[in-house]
Amino acid sequence: MNFFNKYLTKKNLLIWGIAQTISLMFCLFAFWFGYSFFYGRYQQQPLNQNVYSKIVQERNYNLVFYKKGCPYCQSAEKKVISESKKSSIPTIFINVEDPKGKSLVAQYHVNRPATAISVRKDSVNTYIYATKVNGKIRANVGTIKQMFTK
Repeated sequence: MNFFNKYLTKKNLLIWGIAQTISLMFCLFAFWFGYSFFYGRYQQQPLNQNVYSKIVQERNYNLVFYKKGCPYCQSAEKKVISESKKSSIPTIFINVEDPKGKSLVAQYHVNRPATAISVRKDSVNTYIYATKVNGKIRANVGTIKQMFTK
């Protein structure tokens, strides 16, 4: 009983409560930052008709198709974004559930979300940038690097 009376004073409880509040706020901030930094990456490049038309006229671009919540897309997301930033080739990220995205899915005959199309002058190549290997979903690193080369 002496132990509890000695350490459970109002001052100690107040300090403990403040420390817990600060810890909780830090955790919430870290979660929010991580979520917005990593999850929202695909959405940072809006697809509008002017941007798309300008890029398509040059006949040297990549289209990366994805679906929110797709485990294949998520497994390769960091690598795809990293390689797209290193590359001088314009890349457009297309949500397959978006109305504009659905029209491009039909136009390019995309069958699954984790697909990328590279257009180089007269050649069009299709890549699957993530697959399941031995029961685990993984990014196709070699394929991803290849689709961002000229």
